Amino acid sequence: MRRILLISAVLVAVVFLLPFIYMPPQPLLAQGQARLEQDGGEAGHDGYADAIADGEAEADAAGPPDAETARPGDQPALDARVSLTVNVGGEDVSMALDEYIWGVLAGEEPPTFPAEALRSQAVAVRSFTLYMTERPKQDDAHPAAALCDNPAHCQAYLPRGEAMANWGGGETAEGYAAALEQALRGTDGQIMTYDGAPILAAYFSTSSGKTENAADVWGAEVPYLSGVDSPGEEGAPRYQARFEVTRDEFWSALGGAYPDIAESETPFGNIERSDAGGVKSIEISGVKVGGADMRRLFALNSTNFTVAASGGAFIFDTVGYGHGVGMPQYGARAMALDGKRYDEILEWYYSGAKLETYNP
Repeated sequence: MRRILLISAVLVAVVFLLPFIYMPPQPLLAQGQARLEQDGGEAGHDGYADAIADGEAEADAAGPPDAETARPGDQPALDARVSLTVNVGGEDVSMALDEYIWGVLAGEEPPTFPAEALRSQAVAVRSFTLYMTERPKQDDAHPAAALCDNPAHCQAYLPRGEAMANWGGGETAEGYAAALEQALRGTDGQIMTYDGAPILAAYFSTSSGKTENAADVWGAEVPYLSGVDSPGEEGAPRYQARFEVTRDEFWSALGGAYPDIAESETPFGNIERSDAGGVKSIEISGVKVGGADMRRLFALNSTNFTVAASGGAFIFDTVGYGHGVGMPQYGARAMALDGKRYDEILEWYYSGAKLETYNP
């Protein structure tokens, strides 16, 4: 009963907070291969709040923990048995689960990442997908489809042809496609579970060195989405960034969201931060403003920021990229480069969850 009440609280909290949480990330793969080399996806990006409401390819030194789940052949045996409907480009399309996972990997994760990082991403995508399909819909965004290709609502998805074109075609694209296929086959049917059910496997691009507790970002506890240390991400492309906002832009944006705020030369007061460093709230001219609101209003990379006046502008310095909950893709990459297997990566970031094989 306590767990049911907890899940209900999460659903209610996120439905209420969603407009303040989501900040659209840069279009995934919009710049083709250059985009792939620079960033991980952000489909834990803030679109995972919606998910709650809606219910260098490298040599693989270590195999999957359960050799029985790695099946030969061109198609993953278990994933190919599951079909689902996905809204792609505004149209409902029926496809097998393996096809969908491959397309999400293409849209969300650089195929140059280490093999174990790609495998951890494949399991996270599969877990979230099944989490979504097993829960009743909470909105009418795509009433006949389980998921959509909008990363602001579900997960990014790229059809194989589009992904290959974005990768430039030829042997390079074939190599990237093969890396994703290996991640898919090597984790066939594997998901992260909590109390026997698929988890909300939130993920994002880059942490500040520690992940966030779900309660600090979405307002309610989720047992397996608690903050953990995540070293080794300092070299990620967006680990640190600076944003400059003119005073007029600053006060105009804040005034639209918080009408009681008055302009001031020294507006900043107390800042409340999470254990991971994210701003939960900041006083501006005596009014408490949510950190997620600040991120949304000023298109910041994360809520882990500092802000200071500088001449005719306000300067924001951010650490990390994304909402901070769950598995950071650059954190998974760092662990993989350190020799960790994908099961170890997943069990580190989804505390208390288990790697299991589902039976379709």
